[in-house]
Amino acid sequence: AGAEQANQAWRARVVAGAVATGAPVVVCGDAGWEKLVDKAAVRLRPEVDYHGPLAGMYATARCVLGVGNLLLPRGLTQRHFDVWAAGGFLVSDDTPGLGLFPDELVREIVYPHPEGAVSLCRKLLAEPALRADLTRAWRREILARHTYAARVADVLEHLALCRKPG
Repeated sequence: AGAEQANQAWRARVVAGAVATGAPVVVCGDAGWEKLVDKAAVRLRPEVDYHGPLAGMYATARCVLGVGNLLLPRGLTQRHFDVWAAGGFLVSDDTPGLGLFPDELVREIVYPHPEGAVSLCRKLLAEPALRADLTRAWRREILARHTYAARVADVLEHLALCRKPG
């Protein structure tokens, strides 16, 4: 219960930081968000069907704010892959799971604390050419190395390398 409360507090701080940029902030999720954010400053929308409009929402958002789960401190969410694959732009907290990706891409899109999310969003919204370059580079990375087909090929290759001779 304590970990979940800390997780909710972390998410609320990050959203509040995003609101401070002055950009419109939309949060899609369950009714629990109503207790976590300033409803006057944040537009709350219901959960979105993963197989429905979500990819289009990722692609058209100026910036998608990724906030990890403190219960999985080294983890990544599906958002870390799907936003880029859809042609969107993600700003993420600095989770160790991002070590899966090239450092030159990661260092451009992570914030170490909620206040860092504010300055990073401001910077990237003010530099559309950089944002476009990063979006293209991340999308290439995801499509080249992180599709299901690429992952299955990696597993099969690993299994072949681990096979004992004879």
